[in-house]
Amino acid sequence: MDYEKIEKEIHETLLDSLEKRVILCSRFTGTRNLTWEDSLQAISRSDLSSADNHLMQKMATAFAAFERGDAETSKKAFLECGAIVIRCVNFLEEHEIAKPTANRK
Repeated sequence: MDYEKIEKEIHETLLDSLEKRVILCSRFTGTRNLTWEDSLQAISRSDLSSADNHLMQKMATAFAAFERGDAETSKKAFLECGAIVIRCVNFLEEHEIAKPTANRK
């Protein structure tokens, strides 16, 4: 598990993103047909033992908290999203999924 390497890669990606797109977007939320709270309720009923559902639940939690004006909970949930993303990248690296095809057995 080389989390420092992954964090460095994420930081480099962030810097690249900032150079290409200074403004994240014109709106932070509010562009969906469903509220994030409704999405959160739907996602929470799914199998949270899978990484994708767990990440979606945390993301929905973060945006729902933002929409409620709860910045502290929103920030905590976004940080948890970051942790899940790092663990997903690590999963790819620990399994041969992310290695170049030539290096696979």
